[in-house]
Amino acid sequence: MAHAFWQNTPASNGRNRRVRLICPICLHDIRNWSTLPLAMLTDDGQEISLVRGPAEGAESWAQRLATAYRRCPGGDAGEPHFLPQAYGEYRRVVVGVIGASQAGKTHLLAAMIGHLLRSEARLRRIGLQVDPLDLRIHQRYMKQIVEPFLAHRRGLPATPREAIEFTDALKITNLRAGVRHAVSFFDVAGEMLESADDSARFLGAVDALLFVVDPTAIPRMTRRDVPTISDNAFDHVLSRLAGRPGAHGEFLPFPAAVVVAKADMLEFGAEPLPGYWLRRDRQEADEELDLSSVEGESSDAFAFLAGRRAEAWLRPAMRCYRSTLHFASATNSALSGDRYPELAFRQRRVLKPLLSLLAMADVLDHRLLRPGDDDAG
Repeated sequence: MAHAFWQNTPASNGRNRRVRLICPICLHDIRNWSTLPLAMLTDDGQEISLVRGPAEGAESWAQRLATAYRRCPGGDAGEPHFLPQAYGEYRRVVVGVIGASQAGKTHLLAAMIGHLLRSEARLRRIGLQVDPLDLRIHQRYMKQIVEPFLAHRRGLPATPREAIEFTDALKITNLRAGVRHAVSFFDVAGEMLESADDSARFLGAVDALLFVVDPTAIPRMTRRDVPTISDNAFDHVLSRLAGRPGAHGEFLPFPAAVVVAKADMLEFGAEPLPGYWLRRDRQEADEELDLSSVEGESSDAFAFLAGRRAEAWLRPAMRCYRSTLHFASATNSALSGDRYPELAFRQRRVLKPLLSLLAMADVLDHRLLRPGDDDAG
């Protein structure tokens, strides 16, 4: 029988509900969110103190709070940072995007978030509603990354090595359970993930992990002259997470989705599995929203990587307490100059890994992942 990756859940782990807030940027332990100073931020990042006027009505104050921030008291002296006011109001899920610098992390995440926002009516069928958590962060991400990529087919530059901050932050509501989640994404340069210093300190706050496998980096998968024997980013991240509180025993207490990106390069090879799964979304309406097929895809992707001697890229699936594996393509084509070819450019199966990760993180009902349960009701 196929191994049910997502069911590798020790009963003692359960749902990871926090009673305190850990700042994902500096890891400061914030014990009383509501007492942190409120502020508005100008376009150039300058802080303006926010105080409710003595005669200000509830409606006006609520509108101002919707775009407000709270200043975190942690971090290095002289370098204040801010978290969206709404971040502390909902159940928080921090997603780390992990992979080498050329793995295609930025393109894949942009495709995922872009398609998530395009699919409002479809997502309601599985009880999901998606909105920006912070308009300032979200609009910047859409303008600088998502729109140039999806609307204009532009290749995206490598993620710069700079101060860690939210890549994007969304308010995702489980309409069936009536629970809102603040889901934030961190996509940082592969070199920072591989570093032994504390440049990727956000790993101390992650709740879920998206591992991006680059098939061009695996020996003999797409070419023969590849010198790598593993993904250093995978290795460093898993080693660092092993030292986190609560990380003990056989499994790390984090769900993980492992995505074989650029899978269009594998579609017409000798192994039929990548092509079979890539074509599923064109053969079946809304197949990406049917998470009951995830176990089958995970088993096939695991077998595909293991059969190609890519065991090192399977470590997240073996180490994390819930995991799924997927084939996906953010572009379906190679870059031509600074753009992707118009006729070939499209996204394939980019929603399924993200929805699977949200289900494993209890944003969606995790029962949707059971084979044969296309509606957990």
